[in-house]
Amino acid sequence: MAGASLLGLLWLVGACSGPQPKSESPHERDDGGALDTSAVDTGVEDTGTDDTGSPPLPDACIAQLTDEVADWSEAGATLTLGEVQTCSSPLDGPRWVEVGGDLGFLASISPDVEHVAGGSAVVDDFDLDGDLDFIVAFREGQTILYRNSGDDWEAEDLELNDMGGTTISLADVDSDGRRDIVLPGPPVRILKNTPDGLVVELEGSLNGMPYLELAPGDFDGDGDIDLFGLLSTGEWEEGTPFRDQLLINDGSGWFDPVALEGDGPTHMGFDAQVFDWGGDGLPDVWVVNDQGSTFGPNVLWRNDGGILTDGTDECACGIMQAGMGGDVGDYNNDGIPDLYGSATNVNALLEGQSDGSFLDVTLVTDACPLDGGGSMSWGAIFLDYDNDGREDLLVAEGDFWRHGDAMALRGEMPLDLLRQVPNPEGRPSFEDVSTLLGDDLMGTWRAVVARDFNGDGVLDVLATDMTKRPHLFLSEGCTEAAWIEVHAPVGSQIDVCAGGLRQTRWSSTESSWGGAGIPTAHLGLGTATQIDRLQIRLPSGELVVAEELEGRRVVKVAGY
Repeated sequence: MAGASLLGLLWLVGACSGPQPKSESPHERDDGGALDTSAVDTGVEDTGTDDTGSPPLPDACIAQLTDEVADWSEAGATLTLGEVQTCSSPLDGPRWVEVGGDLGFLASISPDVEHVAGGSAVVDDFDLDGDLDFIVAFREGQTILYRNSGDDWEAEDLELNDMGGTTISLADVDSDGRRDIVLPGPPVRILKNTPDGLVVELEGSLNGMPYLELAPGDFDGDGDIDLFGLLSTGEWEEGTPFRDQLLINDGSGWFDPVALEGDGPTHMGFDAQVFDWGGDGLPDVWVVNDQGSTFGPNVLWRNDGGILTDGTDECACGIMQAGMGGDVGDYNNDGIPDLYGSATNVNALLEGQSDGSFLDVTLVTDACPLDGGGSMSWGAIFLDYDNDGREDLLVAEGDFWRHGDAMALRGEMPLDLLRQVPNPEGRPSFEDVSTLLGDDLMGTWRAVVARDFNGDGVLDVLATDMTKRPHLFLSEGCTEAAWIEVHAPVGSQIDVCAGGLRQTRWSSTESSWGGAGIPTAHLGLGTATQIDRLQIRLPSGELVVAEELEGRRVVKVAGY
């Protein structure tokens, strides 16, 4: 919360007291800031059991999905089905072991450097050998590629010190089937992922603007990945605040900056999440802003046929935060995107409603682990860590110490794992199970990315730290609950019916603040072993469908 005003600090005092929506919401808070739950519909009463106590019929879930895509045409693309994995000694839940120390991971930044910029992490199979690699980058430290050969890890300094910006992104900018690395600059640099390795092929061509992030999405619907350029009012040029930009891909991997429509807001952007808010197949953008009390609330940019306009009033998601990161999920399994925003003192869980608005349900779900007193979270993601079919939360806390600050502001904070469980009324709530990752996990945490590194059907966790080596939490053993992992183009919507439960996920490379990863959707199946219907809506507007699939396998859209 760099340079936050005293007013902003006073407004945010109190642990998880609930950030206020900018515009009127379908359900308002009372004068004390507590949420009136009498009119809240979290959309879960029909997803678990019917009024007889029996699971809902699979046919009802399938009928709902088919009705939603009645006007869609089935694609020519097919699915590649991976082998069904056996699980001879299933565990009732995941068990992780932190292996970064044993694997020789390195601290790539001095502990005395300001705890400000860096700690970004990107996970992908860069050399296409079937094993997930990762990159960790710092503005004032090394950018290190950790190459995974299956049996061993090798660290390589990419020699990209002073990378600029705060986060790096993952996007196939030249449509060659290999995802590239985008560094925000200035100057902007794109590391092309070639058969010969990562090669800098574009540098300084994107007008030298001080982007904090370049978030990928096909905003104009032409099949090429464009970029949303997140800028910040905190960086002024001759008294004029910067505004976010669209960078349109001309098809060759070259980008043309395009101004956003209208006057639009200028705020202190810190993270951008690209997702289909309107349900029309076009990517919209939710921007999480820092110092909301000074520079303004979070913003939603609505995609109107390739033109981004301010839709914040319509979504009721313009909350005031000292925001750091965000993520998109569907925690209540109603098929509507939900949002999670990390911040200083107060995180927020915003539940998507059928009219496009969002309802702040942070308090009634216990979705904020922060304890006030200057606590701050950065990367924060939805994940189903135990494969029970309900999305949980992982929150990385860390300080923001800078030279000249009191040493009292420098300290370690926890890595929070929150499990989703039904409360006594049967509605979603969260409980702290952080000790599953290990005891006394304190650090200056930054990015978190959850992907299945060892292919056992359980999500593993990569977490970066400003002063220490990256941590990799690998699961040991398979879970009793089955799962499916779907690889699909960025922007695809993946729906699954299994055991009568509907789950919806979206294929994305983004993983909250500073994180990115191979675009997959990992869905736990709970007690179900078979997928009754798998439905993938591609960004092209086409549909890929499969029915009666056995779980515990990886499924890929062919050619992707």
